[in-house]
Amino acid sequence: MPGVIHDDCAAFHPTRVASPFFASLGLERHGLRWLWPEIDLAHPLDDGRAGLAARDRSHTERSLVGDARLWEQLFASATSNFDALIAEVFRPVAHVPRHPVVLGRFGLHALQPHGRHRASDRPMVRHTESTLGHAKVRYVVA
Repeated sequence: MPGVIHDDCAAFHPTRVASPFFASLGLERHGLRWLWPEIDLAHPLDDGRAGLAARDRSHTERSLVGDARLWEQLFASATSNFDALIAEVFRPVAHVPRHPVVLGRFGLHALQPHGRHRASDRPMVRHTESTLGHAKVRYVVA
């Protein structure tokens, strides 16, 4: 985009937009404009195709031929209840949840063991391989 300095290797954390602290700064009043890519990430596969994660969940699901239902099962609750979930995330760690069902559903997936340091003991890989049949979904989750 002309006139804009690009940092192609920078990371963006979407929770910043939802953060009560950043919202209190009123950065939009000072000219900040958030730009969102249509596709957040793509993971190339060995056969030349790619697994995509798009801002629009249905776009992601369409790109994951054969495993859209599995992707939807993993992420539908978090994305369809994002405001309630993010309200819980930004509260103190020790609190009585305002949205216990939303937080519990998210927690069921979040508590899955994630990658460990030993290559022979990678429970998240085993979980995704057993739950998600298609390579595209496994790579996008990774």
